[in-house]
Amino acid sequence: MVQGLLVLAAGLLATAALGQAVTHVYDTVFADERLRDEDEAQQRLDQAEAPFTAAVDPDLSTLDSAGWTIVLDRALTPAEQHSLKAVKVRATVGYGRDVWRILGPLGARVIGSKPFMEAGPFSMDGPTTTFKLHLFSGRSSQLAITEPR
Repeated sequence: MVQGLLVLAAGLLATAALGQAVTHVYDTVFADERLRDEDEAQQRLDQAEAPFTAAVDPDLSTLDSAGWTIVLDRALTPAEQHSLKAVKVRATVGYGRDVWRILGPLGARVIGSKPFMEAGPFSMDGPTTTFKLHLFSGRSSQLAITEPR
């Protein structure tokens, strides 16, 4: 009986070893095809995502200078007017940011007095709106943005 159990155990070990060897040979033979299939699946998943997301932040650095304007495309409510009138007018740096804290959340835009690209190929004179554009991509493939307008 003990001898039969030993033969059975040896048979099971041989079968397991043979199974491992067959699995190793199969993995080796079909590794390139499996990797190609995985790469194609990853590319399909990658292409299913949006190419990029964008966030635009106003450039508030113009509020630290003397020449700035904040524009809101609608009339202020009486409560908003009251909040704005409560801002203490001062000729120091920071006044523009105090006004922005009230008007910015309402959808206002900052307009500075001078463009930041003064050395560029185009001469711009007069008020300009500047902003910071943040582009993000979660794709693993490369993304190129050319000729933004």
